Amino acid sequence: MRVLYVSDRYCVHDHRFLSAIREAGFETHFLPLSTSAGGDSRPLPEGVVEHKAVGLPAQVGALALYRYLPIFQRRLGEVRPDLVHAGPVHRGALMAALSGFHPLVTMSWGWDLLKAGKAPIQRWLARFTLRRSDAFIGDCQAVRSVAMDLGMPEGRMAIFPWGVDLERFRPGREPELLARMGWDDAFVVITTRAFEPMYDPETVTEGFILASAQAPDLRWLALGEGSLKPRVTERVEAAGLRGRVHFAGSVEYEALPSYFRAADLYVSASLVDGSSVSLMEALASGLPAAVSDIPGNREWVSQGENGWLFPVRDAASLGTLILDARGDAETRPGMGVTARRIAEARADWSVHKAKLREAYAVAMKHVGRRLT
Repeated sequence: MRVLYVSDRYCVHDHRFLSAIREAGFETHFLPLSTSAGGDSRPLPEGVVEHKAVGLPAQVGALALYRYLPIFQRRLGEVRPDLVHAGPVHRGALMAALSGFHPLVTMSWGWDLLKAGKAPIQRWLARFTLRRSDAFIGDCQAVRSVAMDLGMPEGRMAIFPWGVDLERFRPGREPELLARMGWDDAFVVITTRAFEPMYDPETVTEGFILASAQAPDLRWLALGEGSLKPRVTERVEAAGLRGRVHFAGSVEYEALPSYFRAADLYVSASLVDGSSVSLMEALASGLPAAVSDIPGNREWVSQGENGWLFPVRDAASLGTLILDARGDAETRPGMGVTARRIAEARADWSVHKAKLREAYAVAMKHVGRRLT
């Protein structure tokens, strides 16, 4: 079977899905919508055929998708796929739905449907897309609930976390990295989300500043890039803490485990999230987590067992949690063990990727049966 995988641009998540589709024995084709870089410098998985990007700008309204629809349809004609697997919902999947192609497997990226629930136009577009989809892939129960509310029958859904490579992300320490930064005796918090509004890096910044006032050994390992990074850097410098923060920038996937093993606590202040792969990577690395109290995070973090939850946008509460974690050296290792155990039980990508076949089988079974 020939599968056309459609996504915004090539990133680490696309690499994992393209690899899984190819490993399942399908002829695999990749169509990026955008020509902009996606953050993964690795070559495409062996055997995957890439096609010329549609040329869709990174920031474009849904109505503008119509202008690019003829290009998308030409690519369909060139590939002649047996099945299209597309996401996010309001980009790749919407484009595929507009084309009228079947069978269509729509894949949510978590944030797309969760944000759509709060915006009438985005909600309408999501419903339009799902009604024209033959199967749906989601990564958590919160996404499943929204999809069902938008009319997707449970029998057409495959819900599984994207998971992590448990051999690559595992507990341990990285003394060389800490020594290079002069942080041998520091308590290190790590963030790996992009510096973008939906991940609320400003709450992390303020929480770190508040905690640093009482913990001179506190350090922040800040990975990633994004539109808010200059503002965060300015705030850190204004607080006189530039020497306590290492802005690592975009880190190659192969190097990412070393950064987790240099940290003591994972932090995320996301405003919206599904089953966060970054969180699962931290748990697999044996790190307790301090994360925002949103549905996607509650599926992975239990208060006082493998981490802590704090109210959304509440920097004071986050600062307190960081100090609590730093001061609780006796309990923290046990929380890390629990974190790893949860990852082993529920976040193993080698197990979850097999569910792609199930989603494709559902799509072939229901092909063209439009939802009402």
